[in-house]
Amino acid sequence: MLATATLPAFPTCGIRGSVPVFDDPRLALIPADTSHLPWLQALFRQSRWWEIERAGWDNAMGTAFLDQQFTLQHLHYVRHYPSAQYWVITRDGAPCGRLYADLDPVRHLLIDILLDQQVRGNGIGTLALTVLKASAGSHGCPLDLHVQIDNPRARHLYEREGFAVDGATATHLSMRWSPGVS
Repeated sequence: MLATATLPAFPTCGIRGSVPVFDDPRLALIPADTSHLPWLQALFRQSRWWEIERAGWDNAMGTAFLDQQFTLQHLHYVRHYPSAQYWVITRDGAPCGRLYADLDPVRHLLIDILLDQQVRGNGIGTLALTVLKASAGSHGCPLDLHVQIDNPRARHLYEREGFAVDGATATHLSMRWSPGVS
């Protein structure tokens, strides 16, 4: 396992206003800090392990690769989104996902949402989108996101929640929700 102690801390300048609240009292968002990095690294590894299996790599090689990818992703996020909010989603007090978003009052951006396999399909992603859409709606601004083209389950969720495709690259679709659309 790559030492997460060497990773930079999450920016704290991104905390704007109050933390969004879920309708479900069992769920909460807590600001991510360096103490969460080992759990977040394990969550990332869990979410991408299928790629290692498909490639036929052994556990040591797969773990090393995914830990490197986690490090690169963390560095990218904290460098390119210094005003974002980085939260750990908890259910009944235990971590079950992450939600990274930049809640700029002119344009909200969902940077990343990732849920533990044990809680996927239980409505937590929908509730996370609901709180972000409520925040965007209160500012009268759009909520943007990017989704991998090869992730039809996530795309279906976003479309069901009123997001529309507004651009594409070879690997990702750009999607937008605007107040009053859904």
